[in-house]
Amino acid sequence: AEWGALPPDHNAPNETGFYSLDNPEGWRVYEGDLRAVYRTVVIHHSANYGRDDLDTLLYIQNRHRTERGWADVAYHFFVGRGGLIYAGRPLDVRGTHVAGYNTGSAGVCLLGNFEEIEPAVLQLASALLLVQWLAATLGLTHLAGHSEFNPETECPGDHLIPYLDVLA
Repeated sequence: AEWGALPPDHNAPNETGFYSLDNPEGWRVYEGDLRAVYRTVVIHHSANYGRDDLDTLLYIQNRHRTERGWADVAYHFFVGRGGLIYAGRPLDVRGTHVAGYNTGSAGVCLLGNFEEIEPAVLQLASALLLVQWLAATLGLTHLAGHSEFNPETECPGDHLIPYLDVLA
């Protein structure tokens, strides 16, 4: 809400309604201890950047909702260029950020196109703190870039990939 996000649209065409055995692609709210669900944090880049962080966040939410047909942004967290951490999809809800591997993975998206530019120092420092917090809170055992799961993508970008070992 602080960055102006719209509430989830549970009538979204590609994430309609709520999860059930009859609706496995629906909005899935994890029940119980999240430590029993999560194992991996997946790092992404936004592949674009607007006027500022807020402009970029709104663009991403609009794109995910209108072009991709999801109920909300795909990621659980965003890390802005100045190091601010923004909440995305609630952590107790399955993301839609890594095809075939969403269940059990927390999505963290750093804002910027890291095929073209380097991540900012403050952005990397905040991403490290966020990953450390997620690991401690959820008992995560793995960190990976998006392309490690879906090799057809260049995400998180050639300029961010070298930092994944630092974040792990």
